[in-house]
Amino acid sequence: YYARARYLHRAAVQVVDQYGGRIPESISEISILPGIGPYTAAAILSIAYHRDHAAVDGNVIRVLSRLYRIHEDATRGPAKRRFQELADGLLQKGQAADFNQAMMELGATVCQPQKPSCTVCPVQCHCRAFHELSDPSGLPYKPPKKERPHHDHVAGVIKLDDKFLIIQRPLDGLLGGLWEFPGGRRRESESLTEAVTRTILESTGLTVKTDLALPTVTHAFTHFKITLYGFCCTFIKGAAEALTCHDARWVSPTQLADFAFSRAHNRLIDIMKKEAAKGQVEIFASAAK
Repeated sequence: YYARARYLHRAAVQVVDQYGGRIPESISEISILPGIGPYTAAAILSIAYHRDHAAVDGNVIRVLSRLYRIHEDATRGPAKRRFQELADGLLQKGQAADFNQAMMELGATVCQPQKPSCTVCPVQCHCRAFHELSDPSGLPYKPPKKERPHHDHVAGVIKLDDKFLIIQRPLDGLLGGLWEFPGGRRRESESLTEAVTRTILESTGLTVKTDLALPTVTHAFTHFKITLYGFCCTFIKGAAEALTCHDARWVSPTQLADFAFSRAHNRLIDIMKKEAAKGQVEIFASAAK
């Protein structure tokens, strides 16, 4: 989700530079634009240009898995190809726009994940899941969820001349382009305070001393969970540089709201404001106003 705006901007620039401002009409050309995958490409070409491409999203997969009683993991390559082939086979030439929107609407409003409205479904007579299963909502098949690993992360709140140091994550990768207080993942062999001083030195070149431990924040990502340990830090020496991050800036407390922070660090800021309002976190007191 965080990368969509950047991909949209990159795609817009590429369309202007390479195609004179008009989105390309071929599947091969549109698919190379940043952020454009098979579903988005098919949706754009069918709806905007009336090209015969079936768009397969989660709603369509749900409809097809029940219609044909397919008990396969839709996230795997072979199943993805099968669902695409089935959708392509149902598509009538010249009607791709209506077909794609109807299939997505059917999945979103009738063939819902839980408690599908089978009695009013227009394709009920063809649906194998309805006729052969006691509960069609068991499809599409979802493999058992794996236990998500847990990591400890640290963050240092460094205040110098009434300004805080914040860093911007690399533009690509997890949480690309979002801002946060400097820090990183704790190694198994080090303490939390050692992790703070190490990660700040590695990412910004600053030497700091850890002071007050702040309230912890827990956050769950798709594939792992973290506990974020924040510390108020005292600046010792160095000039802030963007070493392993994309950017590093000193900002006033009121300027923090102008930057897009990751959710965990936003929660850390909120907690610190509440603590400051109670007089328990002096370093952040000016931001609580």
